[in-house]
Parts: sequence; structure tokens; C-alpha cells
Amino acid sequence: MSVRDLHNTMKYTGFVSSNSPATTAATNAVTDRQGFAAIEFIVTKTANTVTAATVIVAIQSGTATSAHGLATTSEVLGNGSTTLTATLVGTVKIGYIGLDRYVSVRITGGDATGRYGITVVRGAAIKQPQS
Repeated sequence: MSVRDLHNTMKYTGFVSSNSPATTAATNAVTDRQGFAAIEFIVTKTANTVTAATVIVAIQSGTATSAHGLATTSEVLGNGSTTLTATLVGTVKIGYIGLDRYVSVRITGGDATGRYGITVVRGAAIKQPQS
């Protein structure tokens, strides 16, 4: 298998949420890293109608599918926690290289009018090929 072969060495999963959380934190895109050494979360956000609203995107991890804690700075590539302002429409990417098997995105803040989607890219397959 070629080193340049991304098609067979990566796995993609998409998660879509209709609204940003209004005041409480929401855990999204809980992903099992089994078989992969690295994971990247790509979060895309639309504009909120409440101009003072912000959305904080952070990476969490744990040894089970629930009860995740915030990932440490040594486990994260890029900013471990990124703040998106209400009028910012765009994409942020955060990578995880820690050892916990389960990883998720925590989204805090915003208002009910902002929408976001999350794409999970699992790479550096430990065993090839991955389906």
C-alpha cells in the first residue's frame, strides 16, 4: 500500500447537530479510536443571530464512552479549546494524539440559532487497510 494512499488508511465520520447548546455544555461526536493512532475533529459553525453569543469547542477524552474529561495540552494538536464568536462562520480543526481510546468534542455556549456540524477523521491506521 502506498504511503500516499489516504483512501485506505483513514476513516471519516460525520455528525450534525441542528443547534448549538444554549447555556449548557454538550458532548458530541463520541468516537472510538481503536485501530488508529490519531484523530482530527473538524467543526463547522454557522452564524448565530444573537450577536453576543460565543461557542467554545474543546476536546475531551476517556477510557469509556461517557464521563470524558478535557484533554490536556500535550494530548491536543492545535488549540485545545477554541472560541468562535457569534458572527464568525467557519471551520476549526483540533487534533488528538493522547492515549485514551474514546474522544469527543465538547461544545459550550452559543444560542439556539447557531448550527454546527462535526467531521471526525481517524488517521495513522495501526493496522491496514481500514474499512
